Amino acid sequence: MNKQTQDKNLLTGLRILCALKTKFYLSVFLLLISCLFASEGIRAKAMGGAYGSVTGDVESFLYNPAGIGSAKDAQVQITYNPLYPGVADIRNITLGYLQPFLTKKEHKILAASVYYNNFVISDIISTDTFGLGFAASFKFLPFVSDEKPVTDILLGLKFEYVNRKYIYETEYEDLLFSSGNSKAFLKLGLGATVRIIKDIAAGVYLHNLNQPDQGLAGVDKLPLLFGASASYEKAFETLKLLGTLGMEVQNSEAELKAGVEAWFFSTIAVRAGVEYPVRNNVRIAAGLGFKKKLGKIGIGVDGSIVFIPAIYHSISKVHNYAVALTAFF
Repeated sequence: MNKQTQDKNLLTGLRILCALKTKFYLSVFLLLISCLFASEGIRAKAMGGAYGSVTGDVESFLYNPAGIGSAKDAQVQITYNPLYPGVADIRNITLGYLQPFLTKKEHKILAASVYYNNFVISDIISTDTFGLGFAASFKFLPFVSDEKPVTDILLGLKFEYVNRKYIYETEYEDLLFSSGNSKAFLKLGLGATVRIIKDIAAGVYLHNLNQPDQGLAGVDKLPLLFGASASYEKAFETLKLLGTLGMEVQNSEAELKAGVEAWFFSTIAVRAGVEYPVRNNVRIAAGLGFKKKLGKIGIGVDGSIVFIPAIYHSISKVHNYAVALTAFF
């Protein structure tokens, strides 16, 4: 299931919830999309999810694991994302840590990242995800000439262990899982990014490389997801601009993404993005960011909100907001 199908199922599920007011039916629809919602970064979400070529960020792990390979500072991040408040009690909390390791050779950087995500739907469904990623950065002169720009190539690998559990006692629990009331599985992902010149980068990534069995009664294997992204970055004296474009393909369906970010005085950021499924709803996103260096430690605060017009017109007061706190050291 990709995000196009996800939005359609979410809309149907919310309509049924309003009509039936039944916890069980809500869980059936939202269980199938919990893994997708849990894997979105706050900064990335505000930029429409076009994040596959953005590097050096703890959130890069969730999109393209190669992106963590260019990190210069260790980062710790906690995010809180209550999905669609007022319609359902859905809590989404993530903890992430990124640690770069400089090798003896200056042209190579290694980095590792770990994260934990807890996604709970109305005390009915609980999904715990543990992630581990590794990346390496290689710098070289393509034609061994002082006149040629240095090329950065980042390669990344990630493992995600997912444990889902149906915690609401009901006679219908076997409708969710093929057997029992819980299921654990392992997901694998790969990614690569390249920066040919200073301002332009491109990235590709694969999620669900092993297409794990989810153990559900209706949907079994997670389909392979392919993503590609490109970004352009330009810095001025008091302004830094970033523009990104991306595409994800899953189940032969494509989703286009675009995002922009502007940093003022390296302290305040304004972000906007859009996701355009080919045959489904449009998502519009926006966000703000703030970061400040306090001695040897930097603090960052990010916020995002996602607006889906098709769902908003069907059910009022539906929105998706998220906040994140990050420390750099």
